[in-house]
Amino acid sequence: MPGLVFAGAHPDDELYAAGLLACLAARGVDVHLLCLTRGEGGSPGNPPVATREGLGAARETELRASAAALGIQSVELLGFVDPVPQGRALAPDISPDRLAGLLLEVLRRQGAEAILTHGSNGEYGHPAHRLMHEAARQAAASLGVVLYTVNAVAPGATLWGGENQDDSADLVFDPTPFEEAKARAFASHVSQRHIWLKPGGPATEIAYLREQGFSETVRRHGPPGADPLRAWLGDRP
Repeated sequence: MPGLVFAGAHPDDELYAAGLLACLAARGVDVHLLCLTRGEGGSPGNPPVATREGLGAARETELRASAAALGIQSVELLGFVDPVPQGRALAPDISPDRLAGLLLEVLRRQGAEAILTHGSNGEYGHPAHRLMHEAARQAAASLGVVLYTVNAVAPGATLWGGENQDDSADLVFDPTPFEEAKARAFASHVSQRHIWLKPGGPATEIAYLREQGFSETVRRHGPPGADPLRAWLGDRP
C-alpha cells in the first residue's frame, strides 16, 4: 500500500493537516504519524490535566486518540524531551543531521513515498518545528521521497497556527468533508483545548472550525517527478 509519514515536533502538530490526513486514510493510504517529543514543555491545560511530570504521558495519550480519530495507521514517538520554554520556545538537543538519520530509518521501515512536515519558517518560528523541517528535508533528499510541508501561503487561505511565509502553496485542500474527524482530533487534545476554545467564543471544536473556516495548504519541495499526494487525492480537493 502507498504510504505517507507525517512528522511533527509535538502532539497536536498533526492538526495542521488533520483533514488531509483523514482524507488520505479514508482513501486507503497508509498514514503513519511520527512525533519528536511527548510535548512535556507545553501547557498542562486550564484546568490542568496533569502535573508537569505527568504531562508527557497525558499528551501522548491525547496524540494517540487524535490519530485514531483521523484513521492514522500507526503512531511512533522518538522520545526526545520537549524543553519547558524559558521566555522563548526551545527545541530538543539533537542536531538536524542526527534527526535526519532517525527519520530515514522510519521512512525506509514504513516504505513511505512521501513525508509531510513543518514548513520552512516553523509556522510561527518555533525552533523545534524548524529542526524537524530541516531533518525531514535531508532525509527526503537522501532517500528520494517527496517532501511536503504544511501551512504554505495561499491567497485567501485562513490557516491554523501560523503561515510559512517562505513557502507558497502548491495545494489548497478543503477539509470540510472531514470536519467531524478533524473536530474529534482537536477535541482529543484536552490539555490544549483552552488555546482554541476561549471564553465567549465557540463552545465546541466543530463550531470553532466552522467559524474560523480553516483551509489546509501544502508546499511540494521536491524531488522533481512524481507527485503522490495529488495522485492519492485524485479529483480532490
